[in-house]
Amino acid sequence: MTSFRQRVGPPEAPARSWTGKLRRQSAAASAAASAASRVAAAHPPRHRASQAAAPADRGEILWLNDYLPYRMAVVAARMLREAARVYKRRRDPLTTPQWRILGILANFEPLTASEISKISMLDKVAISRALMEMVRRGFVSRRRTRRDRRELEVTLTRDGWRYYRSLAPELRRQEQFLRAVLAPGDIEKLFAIFERFEALYAELDERRRRYGDGVDIETPARRLKSAGT
Repeated sequence: MTSFRQRVGPPEAPARSWTGKLRRQSAAASAAASAASRVAAAHPPRHRASQAAAPADRGEILWLNDYLPYRMAVVAARMLREAARVYKRRRDPLTTPQWRILGILANFEPLTASEISKISMLDKVAISRALMEMVRRGFVSRRRTRRDRRELEVTLTRDGWRYYRSLAPELRRQEQFLRAVLAPGDIEKLFAIFERFEALYAELDERRRRYGDGVDIETPARRLKSAGT
């Protein structure tokens, strides 16, 4: 049987003296320091400490706690994370894109992949991958549309509806928990605010469709008119 010493080879010969070993270590350290100095000289820092950029004036800082898109995004992310616990902790979990498709089809089927992408705010590649897996699992079916034989309409199958109904009660309980935080009438006000934002972005989408992606939400109407002529 091969011994451990035979496998790893003979031990190194000990140094003749501790002074010799110290001299070798000192020489190696000097060589390393010299190499580091050469590298530092070849690549000087762009800014010295005294030339560091001055901090922004307080008026120039975008305070996140007062920035509406950030506050809404954080709250939405937390809500969606809690919802994801419902469909991801099952033995047969869904991904987030698959759940969005399931919920959207339950509300609006039949839909094409492009329509699902527009409603879900997910790109077409993510929708295509999610649909392929959902077809494989038997949750959705696809068939050619009457208006355009090149397009495929997507609908939920019986198994898809069964899966959806198994999730809906728990998700509804989560929503009731959120509603309980609000005072009477708050939910109506909140939905009214959402509808204003949705109308605003729908108008922006229409402007960009007509006049190009360079159009901003604040572009005056007179400039839009001249751009279209």
